[in-house]
Amino acid sequence: MVDHKEVVAAAAKNLPAVAGLNLENDHVWRKSMEIDLYALEHLLKKRLDEIELIVAGTGYLPKTVIGVGTVLLDSQGEVELLTAKQQVTFERFIKPLLESSPKN
Repeated sequence: MVDHKEVVAAAAKNLPAVAGLNLENDHVWRKSMEIDLYALEHLLKKRLDEIELIVAGTGYLPKTVIGVGTVLLDSQGEVELLTAKQQVTFERFIKPLLESSPKN
């Protein structure tokens, strides 16, 4: 039987060092942002006027921001699953509104 840990360790030893990473011991984890899904849902249903205000004059439509928020809700807040353009919309509009939402 093949020990997969040994195979991975052997393969890591044969790889060149990339950006100073020790591939044998270091684990690189993607840091995910915790999204308050209740606050996001509240933003999309009850704070539409704030969405309209934040996009005013930017060339973005409120329905674009609402659509990205809906996709984010559907994906249980997994920002990494958004496309690059959706992530820009999230960072530019949704994230600031979520950060400014009152904490209950």
